[in-house]
Amino acid sequence: PASCVDCMEDGPVAEPVRWLGVGLPFVAKFDADCPSCSRPIVAGRAVLQRWDLGVERTVYTHRDCRPT
Repeated sequence: PASCVDCMEDGPVAEPVRWLGVGLPFVAKFDADCPSCSRPIVAGRAVLQRWDLGVERTVYTHRDCRPT
């Protein structure tokens, strides 16, 4: 959208919101399933990364996974 000529004619166009990794990876405190790969997250063993999508959403995935 930020480079579409038709969209620019309608006025200012904001950059699309993207997932942003927040903080350093950490060891999981609770069991869960990874929202990215669906593999289990095992408390005390899995290393997680926090991801934020603007102020709208936060997810925690395995360190090597990215949210979709």
